[in-house]
Amino acid sequence: MKNNDKISERVLDERIRRMVVDDAKEPSRNPWMVKKVLNRLPPHNRPVFGIVEIIGMLSVVIALGVTVKNEMVKLEAWNGEAEFDFSILAVCLLSALAVVFYAAFTMLRKC
Repeated sequence: MKNNDKISERVLDERIRRMVVDDAKEPSRNPWMVKKVLNRLPPHNRPVFGIVEIIGMLSVVIALGVTVKNEMVKLEAWNGEAEFDFSILAVCLLSALAVVFYAAFTMLRKC
């Protein structure tokens, strides 16, 4: 029973193939659309960072720079009182490191 099904499927496939091949039109020839021309098209280069990412990273870097500068001024004038806070400086430096790693990994992923 299974062999008859396979044979009938082959016969049907062959009939469909002949029908398609016999009724097929000759493909149109366009001298501009050949393999040689398609291979010479320039690659599509997308920017690595979008405008929103650039603005976000720049604003974070500027804010971190201002905060680190202010903390360094406080450190320079520090006389042992509680005005200077090491944790703010550490968080700023870790945030700057996070921005650098984000930019580097994004560039590596998209390039």
